[in-house]
Amino acid sequence: MNRNVSTTANALRRLWDNAVDTLPPDQLKWFDGLNEFAKMEAENISESLDALAVMFNSTEKSALPTESATAVMLWSLSYQIDTIAALIEIAGDAAHYRETERRPTSEVPPMHPHRR
Repeated sequence: MNRNVSTTANALRRLWDNAVDTLPPDQLKWFDGLNEFAKMEAENISESLDALAVMFNSTEKSALPTESATAVMLWSLSYQIDTIAALIEIAGDAAHYRETERRPTSEVPPMHPHRR
């Protein structure tokens, strides 16, 4: 997604980028743990998509959402997936920063391409 658009994922990324250099190790560890939360959210989206597929496969067409409601659900799912991607990205960065605290600078692997 475009990083100049106002989304939850972009807000998280901007806040992270502005705060990461000031976070103590215990807070970096907390951010490193976002992978578990992202996994749970991905599982929730999977269940939502499964329910949507069952609904669309139903012979009872009156139970189907309108085209407009379907578009809103799909946009919502898209934004949720983008937010999950941001959480995974932040968790990876936090793990990287935690790892670099224990190594001499010459042994530090490069950051993700989006970072400095």
